[in-house]
Amino acid sequence: MLERIKIKNFRRFRELDVSPATRINVITGSNNAGKTSLLEAIFLLSSGGNFSGVNIGRYLQGLIEDTRSPAAVQRILWKPMFSALDTGASIEIAADHAEAGAISVKMYMEERDAGQRKKGVFGKQYLVCTFWRGNEQVGKSSHLPDGTDVQFTPGSMARDTEIPFSAKILPPYLDMDTTSSEPARLLGVLRQRKQGDLVLGALQAIEPRFQSIEENSSSGSPMIWGDLGLPELVPFSVMGGGMVRIVRFALAMATVEGGVLLVDEIENGIHHSVLADVWRVIDDMSRKLGTQVFATTHSYECLQAAASAIEGDDLAIHRLETDEDASRCVTLDRSQIDSVVEYRMEVR
Repeated sequence: MLERIKIKNFRRFRELDVSPATRINVITGSNNAGKTSLLEAIFLLSSGGNFSGVNIGRYLQGLIEDTRSPAAVQRILWKPMFSALDTGASIEIAADHAEAGAISVKMYMEERDAGQRKKGVFGKQYLVCTFWRGNEQVGKSSHLPDGTDVQFTPGSMARDTEIPFSAKILPPYLDMDTTSSEPARLLGVLRQRKQGDLVLGALQAIEPRFQSIEENSSSGSPMIWGDLGLPELVPFSVMGGGMVRIVRFALAMATVEGGVLLVDEIENGIHHSVLADVWRVIDDMSRKLGTQVFATTHSYECLQAAASAIEGDDLAIHRLETDEDASRCVTLDRSQIDSVVEYRMEVR
């Protein structure tokens, strides 16, 4: 489990220290305070700096079509990762991990000399990522903006170096295509591990009519269907955004058992009346699977629901605050959270 996160020169963070992190972490703050950037930083650390990690912004910000060219990768994806667009300064994302100790990813831009350049490849710079355990560099990778010449050193994090935790990030929009075969495949994997009931239990907490969930191929390809006590199974694609959101939570959390689930705007698509039930589901699955959760929210009702559903010291609220170029994180522990809820203090 991540216990402390420190960020330097990433996005709008010149420096940011988030501590102590607990099992369930709710991140608040005004628009452009850096909530999504914090999730992105944790995911990047979990990747060890591999290509999927450094390009996660394409997925989070919906920039897939806008970043097809090497020029767009440099200008839209990579350069804005550096604080104040200063590519001369290195990025560092570090954490204290309960089992692995101190780990970090460091990133910088480096000039390619004439001998390294390939004909037709855009740009003179490439992105270098190094992965560290304590003061020892244990991996290094170099990425070109055209994505065709990613070079890994021997012992790099991409192939040989064991990253101490896995992570899954869920954006605020409903991106899970319930008509595709991937959710059905994931459900099948869980059933093989005898964990399919975790997903069913999550759904039943919100909709008690659920009797079972199935992977069914009668429509031509594997899909997730639900038994609501009707004469036939019902495909999840027609059940509404809230139910899809719950399935996404459950599948994602089980996919990163023992790792970290990152959820942006967790309340999206979920009615306020069931938010406490959703948090109970997340809390229960987190305990059973050993998965740590970081979730952003703008909703006071969501904060209240989390406070009522999660007991003990396993909940923390981290409020990100900005003042011109400075950023800071104010962390509220259990007693402070209870006071906030009781007196309706503003912490969003």
